[in-house]
Amino acid sequence: MIDRSHALPVIRQARELGISRSSVYYLPRPTLIADLAIMRRLDELHMDFPFAGSRMLGDLLAAEGVKIGRLQVSTLIKKMAIEAIYRRASTSKPALGHKVYPYLLRKLAVTRPNQVWAMRSLLPAPSRASISHALSGSPISPPTLSLRSSMVASLQHSPGKSC
Repeated sequence: MIDRSHALPVIRQARELGISRSSVYYLPRPTLIADLAIMRRLDELHMDFPFAGSRMLGDLLAAEGVKIGRLQVSTLIKKMAIEAIYRRASTSKPALGHKVYPYLLRKLAVTRPNQVWAMRSLLPAPSRASISHALSGSPISPPTLSLRSSMVASLQHSPGKSC
């Protein structure tokens, strides 16, 4: 990106690229060997306890005799790009633009066996082209494939015949 041997000054090159001049001269500090050993142990602990955050990981390291503070643990796990896996707040709220499918059986009185069937679609996330498949028919007549775009399918039976 920045060519120090170019005729254009470094200041102008940085301005043209839209970066600050100080970032051109910045050299990151290498990670200490002691921190690398701690990071290796943090990775092992994270594999054993994926729900553990910086406080719990710090306590686990302290139990092993490693003297490290919670903020340093937090810095190291951010550097390693790992995070605790736990239930986040408001996870059941739908995302913006998420389609809400209506419940089609709300006002239907289920009065006889096999009146309502449920199925689970094994297709990937619903899209405009994905369609749920349900097989309907009786044992005497050949089965016909009923395609519906909703996730609920009901089976149609001829009167007097059972499946």
